[in-house]
Amino acid sequence: MTAAIHRAIIRAFDAATYTATVQLTGSLATYLAGVPVAHHLRPNLLTAGTKCGVVFFDEANPTDAAVVLLFGGAPATDAFDVDGDLNVDGLITVGGTVDGVDVSGHAHSGAGQGGTVGHGSLSGVSADQHHAQTHTHSHDTDLTGVSADDHHARAHSIGGADHSGSLSHIALTDIGSNTHAGIDTHIAATAAHGATGPTKSLWAPCFYGPNGYLGSTYGTNGAYVGYLLANTFNRSGSTTARMPTDFGALTKAVACFIPKATGNLRLSGYINHAAAGEAHQTHNTSIVNAIVAATADTMLEWDISSALTSLAAGDILGAMVNRTADNESDTCDGDVLFTGVHYEYT
Repeated sequence: MTAAIHRAIIRAFDAATYTATVQLTGSLATYLAGVPVAHHLRPNLLTAGTKCGVVFFDEANPTDAAVVLLFGGAPATDAFDVDGDLNVDGLITVGGTVDGVDVSGHAHSGAGQGGTVGHGSLSGVSADQHHAQTHTHSHDTDLTGVSADDHHARAHSIGGADHSGSLSHIALTDIGSNTHAGIDTHIAATAAHGATGPTKSLWAPCFYGPNGYLGSTYGTNGAYVGYLLANTFNRSGSTTARMPTDFGALTKAVACFIPKATGNLRLSGYINHAAAGEAHQTHNTSIVNAIVAATADTMLEWDISSALTSLAAGDILGAMVNRTADNESDTCDGDVLFTGVHYEYT
């Protein structure tokens, strides 16, 4: 048994069986059908008229052969290598499962250039499985102009398995080509997955009443201390606080009281705040003559957040509450202990 290689011309190719019909060079009548084709030869190159080399493993048996090479000019462009640099440029859709999870329709593109993985194709997939099912994408990926909903899919190798390092849902237009430094800076300035961060609180006790009375309710309602807004005339209590350096945005501001009777309170709130070096009444707002329902011996909170505008980290904040108990609309027939103001922020 002697092996030999002969020139031939491909006349037809069957992708289903990966076999070809070839015509041996120098023979107009000799066609061999069903010749196996080597798997490294791409289907888009196996077109009619292409010159090829056929190995006969046994020259005495013409069916024992294989198409092993192509020649005769530059090959056609690969369908997945648009620019001809031998890197895959097109979109590849793969099926099957990874770690038991169906990844049909899971799309990738680029060769180390940061492909796209649609959110819908990974619905219900855990973070660890998500990383297992996707290619690692380069930080060199240019995310300029990427929309908020799409950029997670293009940067999910930046963070850990919990995606804590992924970028929050904002456009990345200003980051440019996203070098490591650019991405690290961006992550430091934002919370993972668009989170706003934990809520923090600040308590400003009522420590002064220009025409109120210092009072402690110990023995009747406990050991609470504040200023009594008495059930006669106009009474006021004041608080002062400095907004912490980590202050971002106000989420809650309530004045806190312990009323000694049930009824309506007629309350007004007066707010001043300013930064160091500013005039002390740079910001001057108020809520006037609000009617607030009170229940005897029950903790009461009155929302004053609408009077707090343009508040910033480091501002010194004064909040005064006034009760006009002598007005007929104030029907709470008892003193009220003003204990302070509770702030919440992110």
